Amino acid sequence: MMLSSRAQLPDEAELTWDAGDAHPEPVLDNLPPHIVTKNTAAMYLMGGFAVLGGVYVTAVAVDKPSKVPFAPKTFPYNGLEAELGKKTA
Repeated sequence: MMLSSRAQLPDEAELTWDAGDAHPEPVLDNLPPHIVTKNTAAMYLMGGFAVLGGVYVTAVAVDKPSKVPFAPKTFPYNGLEAELGKKTA
């Protein structure tokens, strides 16, 4: 069963969240400019990118397995030169 109300909703009522308390809030979080300005938000974003870039550069610098993907080995008989086809003089 559906109940219908005859009361009219005010214009833009869907843009206000009214939880029944004394302070209805806007649905779309519009931050006042004194909380985070555009310049501060841009600095936060660039700082985050700088931290992520620093982590990436550090990971690339200390990533030895990508530079030497195999364990160094020593082979007998002068490094298997004759067996691998290297001609001796």
